[in-house]
Amino acid sequence: MVQLTVVAQASEEHQHGSDCEGITVYSDYVITGADDGKIKVWDSNLKLLREVQAFDDSIQRVVVSNDVVYALSYRIIKAFEFESLAPKDLAIPPFKCDVRCLKADDEYLYVGNDEGYIYTYDLSGQKVGERKLTEPVFDMYLTSGRIFSVRDRGITVSEPRKIGSDLIVLQTLRGSYPLALWDNYLASANQEETKNIVVYNKDSYKKICDIQGHDLIILCMCGWDSWLASGSYDKKLKLWDMSNNGNLAAEVELPGFVMSTVTNGDGAYIYVGLKFGYVCKVKVT
Repeated sequence: MVQLTVVAQASEEHQHGSDCEGITVYSDYVITGADDGKIKVWDSNLKLLREVQAFDDSIQRVVVSNDVVYALSYRIIKAFEFESLAPKDLAIPPFKCDVRCLKADDEYLYVGNDEGYIYTYDLSGQKVGERKLTEPVFDMYLTSGRIFSVRDRGITVSEPRKIGSDLIVLQTLRGSYPLALWDNYLASANQEETKNIVVYNKDSYKKICDIQGHDLIILCMCGWDSWLASGSYDKKLKLWDMSNNGNLAAEVELPGFVMSTVTNGDGAYIYVGLKFGYVCKVKVT
């Protein structure tokens, strides 16, 4: 029987001063960003290694690429050296509307905003692409030439046109933020009841299952292998078994609303950012 167990937690002295909305894993390190405007770097057992006051306002997303930490605060993206958290020049100017989504790979940054634009930048911040959707981009994944994006009502699967900046819509699906994409799975909150989950095959777009998820609205999800983890305002982290029609495999109650989740890559651990600045490491056994 699978279990979820909290095996480490950031100390009260070092936890964030407010809600932890951004979390990512980089090699053997955990990086968090929170509403206190700070970026913190932790070891794999959540011992604080370094931190920086990156913004005066909230941080919604943090990503890392090529030893650089990129952090999003509403309309501004900043860059910091991973090893020292010293500020690094970045050519991206402030946006004219709020940005909700920041992704990175080994070559590019991807930004989605409330006006429905998806921008691509090289890692120095030079814009190399711009695409227009018809709705806000709350979250997105890019894979095999397709863009999976979600807003508060509806998932859009699109691909770039060879000429121009528009996107060709391949498929629309019912769903809502948050979004998780891994292996053959595409999961999101249910469009009508955002405390529940809907899972699709990401290639055929056929529904795999509906999951009666949480008692309150779902705030974050992450997936690996045949597992999906979800966190909610109900302060619970739940684990769902995709090999068994999305049945509940395990759950654990945490000390605050579950704001953000990420796995360590092999799924042995889930790192969780919570309300009031808590950060926890949860073991999957």
